[in-house]
Amino acid sequence: MKIETISITKLFGSLNHEILLSGGGVTFIHGPNGCGKTTVLRLVNFLLNGEIQALKVVDFSTLKIGYSDGNSLLATRTLKEVDSHKLFGEDDEILRATADLTITLVNKIGNFVHEFEYTKQLQKITQSDRPFPMSIVERKLPFLTRTGMQQWTDLRNGQIIGIDTIIAKYADRLGATEQFKWPIWLTDRLNVSKIGFVRAQRLINISALAKSVKAEDVKESRDVVEIYSAQIKDTIAKKLAESAIQSQARDRSFPRRLINKEFPKNVVHSDFLETYSATEERGQNLMAAGLLDQAASIPLPKRRLTKAERDVLALYLSDFNEKLDAFTDLQRRIEAFVDIVGSKLRRKKFIVDRQLGFVFETDDLKPRRLAVTDLSSGEQHQIVLFYELIFASAGINFFLIDEPEISLHVEWQRAFIKDIEKVQNLTNATFLIATHSPQIINNRRDLAVPLDGGLSL
Repeated sequence: MKIETISITKLFGSLNHEILLSGGGVTFIHGPNGCGKTTVLRLVNFLLNGEIQALKVVDFSTLKIGYSDGNSLLATRTLKEVDSHKLFGEDDEILRATADLTITLVNKIGNFVHEFEYTKQLQKITQSDRPFPMSIVERKLPFLTRTGMQQWTDLRNGQIIGIDTIIAKYADRLGATEQFKWPIWLTDRLNVSKIGFVRAQRLINISALAKSVKAEDVKESRDVVEIYSAQIKDTIAKKLAESAIQSQARDRSFPRRLINKEFPKNVVHSDFLETYSATEERGQNLMAAGLLDQAASIPLPKRRLTKAERDVLALYLSDFNEKLDAFTDLQRRIEAFVDIVGSKLRRKKFIVDRQLGFVFETDDLKPRRLAVTDLSSGEQHQIVLFYELIFASAGINFFLIDEPEISLHVEWQRAFIKDIEKVQNLTNATFLIATHSPQIINNRRDLAVPLDGGLSL
């Protein structure tokens, strides 16, 4: 089951958007500043990630997600009446948050099948005689730090959230499941799509900035490229550790399996040599991807092998290929990542090393190692964008990408669709992309949806 349509009414009070997603899995939304491209992505992200409370502060009336099974998920935001004396001296965001939210499952013919009155459920907790104990939040959720009376900052992404959102998202971890329960039908529907949101400000380490809020010190952020370089090292190290455990088990059982295994009596010698050559090539490719230590190939003797030699080597090759199978997915991702990013770096070489992470060198007779600070903003944006799409995509099947053209040369913008297709081959995900750039869309106008208030390309 996939998402096919997204519709929003009265965004910013007057804009209505109808977005039909491309059957090929890549859809662009475009239009001038102020037509709500980024806000559309934010709303979809909030709803499908279960961050329902965040919808309250966005000015819209309805958000409808249509699925391939004919049903739709409808979020309705209804403003509450506000006393006239509150219209002055009150924070605008607080006033906008005085809204009721209802989530409804609508069937093919428009009938309401299920309804979840989200705001009323939360009010039962926050306005009850036994208010939720605030002190338990940071104890149970260490990634949150308190920055206000009923306000916390998520250190993982810098998002500021209130107690309503915390209860709604983490009721099970806070022991509040008896007070607040997500309906099963809504949980099942939200689980259809695992959302990944790639924001425009990709080079800022939001986590580092959020941590500094509590200390009230200078907001310094570590380079995101360096963070991802460390992450890829950790990913490779974990995969190598898993492989080592499996290899040890196979090595211990090798003699027993060699003795007990029934090998075929007649093996075509050329077929055996082909298998050996293919296995050697797989190993060399993994070395090139930084997943195995460099080692020289071991050529077979030119003479015809005996049956005993073939039997031993056949079992060895079987074990070795099984070991390599564990790296196949990671290898494909690294190769695609290096292919996409490497083609963008002018006069530079880029590799992924299992001990060093990302390695950048000058492309000349005497290569010189480059620091991340030696890379241009556009080069860093490409690294971060495609790292998030390729390596941070485990389980994600719907990507929201905001302004991929940031800091990109026109030539890179025109190559964007081909790059996304490479990522799609790895992830089989759907992409909804907000852009200002005709070059990003290139000649694929069939994939582009102009928003209300925007102009057709």
